[in-house]
Amino acid sequence: MSLSQEITISIDIGGTFTDIIIQRGDKLEYIKVSSTPKKPEEAVINVLRTLKGEKITEVLHATTIATNAI
Repeated sequence: MSLSQEITISIDIGGTFTDIIIQRGDKLEYIKVSSTPKKPEEAVINVLRTLKGEKITEVLHATTIATNAI
């Protein structure tokens, strides 16, 4: 893995799990972590910390927290 490689991150924060897809060129990495309902950003930040030094060019975000509540 090149530290200068550009990556795209897609994030879906749900009530139970947070799904993150990391795209490096034509390769995809799928990460599923437990959500942190009181502070939803914490699950995402913890994964992003593992990407230290990589060039993130795009972040896509979605959430189903409100949808699930309905």
